[in-house]
Amino acid sequence: MFSSCNDQFRRANERSLKALAKHHPDRTEEELLAALWQATGLMDIGGQARIIGAAMILLED
Repeated sequence: MFSSCNDQFRRANERSLKALAKHHPDRTEEELLAALWQATGLMDIGGQARIIGAAMILLED
C-alpha cells in the first residue's frame, strides 16, 4: 500500500521532483520524495495552526 501511495505521490509531484533534482543532483529520487512528503506534512500542520490562530482571534472578547 505504501508503495502505491508513493507512486501516486511521485506522479502528482513530477515537476517538483525535477526542480529539486536540479538543485540537489546528488540526492536519490527516494530522498527527494521523502523531502517532498515531509514538506507536505509541514505545510498541512502550518495551515492548521493558522486556521486555529485565526479562530482564536475571532473568538476573543
